[in-house]
Amino acid sequence: MAAFNRALDGGINFIDSSAAYRWSEELIARYAAHRRHEFIFATKCGSDLRAPGRRRVGADPRLLGG
Repeated sequence: MAAFNRALDGGINFIDSSAAYRWSEELIARYAAHRRHEFIFATKCGSDLRAPGRRRVGADPRLLGG
């Protein structure tokens, strides 16, 4: 997370993530919570990548909450 903190210190304030990147959203939430007011966090949703070999995409509300 040192690189993340350096990015914020350097003025980067837009962080883009996705469930497709696996654990990135959880890591950012865990390690950057104390600096949450300093950046905009964007994510993509609507995909279910949990079932190997079966990718679902849609507007199902269950895909929005994890």
